[in-house]
Amino acid sequence: MKLYAAHLDFTAIIDEFRLDPAFPPDVLADAATATDQHAAGRVDATHIPLVTIDPPGSMDLDQAVGITMLDDERYRVHYAIADPAAFITPGGALHAESLRRGQSIYLPDQTIRLHPPALSENKASLLPNATRPAILWTIDLDPAGAWIDYTITRAIVRSRARFTYEETQAAYDAGTLHPAIAHLPAVGKLLQTSAARRDAITLNFPSQEVQQTPDGLFELIIEPRLPMMDYNSEISLLAGRCAGTTMANAGIGILRTLAEPEPTAVSRFWAEAEHLGYTTHPASPGEFLRTLDANTSRGMAIMREAQKLLRGSEYLELGANPPRSHSGVITNNDGVRPEYYAQVTAPLRRLADRYATEIVLSLVAETPIPDWVTCDLEQVFAAMTASGRLAATVDHACLDYCEAEVLKTFVGNRFPATVVEVNPRQKTARVFVDKPPVLADCDYGGASDLAEPSAEPGVKPGAELVEGERYCVTLSEADPVRRVVRFCI
Repeated sequence: MKLYAAHLDFTAIIDEFRLDPAFPPDVLADAATATDQHAAGRVDATHIPLVTIDPPGSMDLDQAVGITMLDDERYRVHYAIADPAAFITPGGALHAESLRRGQSIYLPDQTIRLHPPALSENKASLLPNATRPAILWTIDLDPAGAWIDYTITRAIVRSRARFTYEETQAAYDAGTLHPAIAHLPAVGKLLQTSAARRDAITLNFPSQEVQQTPDGLFELIIEPRLPMMDYNSEISLLAGRCAGTTMANAGIGILRTLAEPEPTAVSRFWAEAEHLGYTTHPASPGEFLRTLDANTSRGMAIMREAQKLLRGSEYLELGANPPRSHSGVITNNDGVRPEYYAQVTAPLRRLADRYATEIVLSLVAETPIPDWVTCDLEQVFAAMTASGRLAATVDHACLDYCEAEVLKTFVGNRFPATVVEVNPRQKTARVFVDKPPVLADCDYGGASDLAEPSAEPGVKPGAELVEGERYCVTLSEADPVRRVVRFCI
């Protein structure tokens, strides 16, 4: 979930987690002088029309896409991925710093980058109307959305244009999409409903933005999740599926894995969905989530609850371990070709992508995997594990801070809320407040602590709480310093 909050200051979070926006001088020098070490062997693919689709203002452009329809209801996806490995000398300062950082960490007001801007936002970035080195995937899909075959090679590409998601959605709605992505909606929908994808538990969060009102207060609003965002994401997952399956079949490489959720977690999810007013059905959680409108506060709430189904994702080293799939990306049903997943489409922002890509390039070309890749793998796993935990912790801290900042002037006010989960022993509950959209803890007592009835129809006073019922709750605490929001009833 992307969080925008230009009016707030996140310095305290940067300091608390010892995030370092600056790079050492030798790393900056490496980035400034780096050149493409694979220039002589690249295929010229500048004739292929490609475009990038990213959030407004993005400069670290990892991916450029172009799709054509073949004459037999098949599609061909051209997908260019930035090639920072071509600029990074093994054993150099830039190489060592990327192993230390692991991945870019995004805060609402700035980015703690994996690579210096000279590389990630210039030389290696797939900027529009600029010739750039890239890894070019060419993937053919059958009419049912299954990938038939693919090629991968180092190439020179030239992006024709840079679009935001809002621009592509507006063009799609108007029927004026750039020719390079005219087929993206059709292919995105096809991939979403393909046999390998339709039951996967995919969380498509809308963004949230903190806006300042004319009276100086803050409000937290939901930014719409656009269909073009999801269609574009499917292309990234497609390349990752090709890469992961190739490495799994070879028994060497880096997979991103996630076990199927436990039956108790699925049962709990269905209960929480019912508590939020959804009528459940025999569909899988993945298929159910795909039908939701995440742009509503209720839809966003159930998406957040569905995160509990995706706990335990990890990087897996093949060779030392048998391959395992990723339930958030792929469902390996009977009769469907087994597939696996690897992260290969964001090498400007994630260390593992650079290494996995090199392995796939070598496997497809039937050439030895570079020594620097095999020698670094243990460090790569350690860096990705540590930086992944840090990024998740920072994400939670930023959201908690924003929620507390938005609500701090409303302590003592009452809000209609839905009870999602009750812990009778501790007399606590998890409640969802519609506006602002917040999931938070709520304390409740006995009959002496009953809240006054709300004027809103269907909202009850206190008493023993019932999951799924709506109540009037009082904001008892909103502390931006401690990043705590708490209600009572």
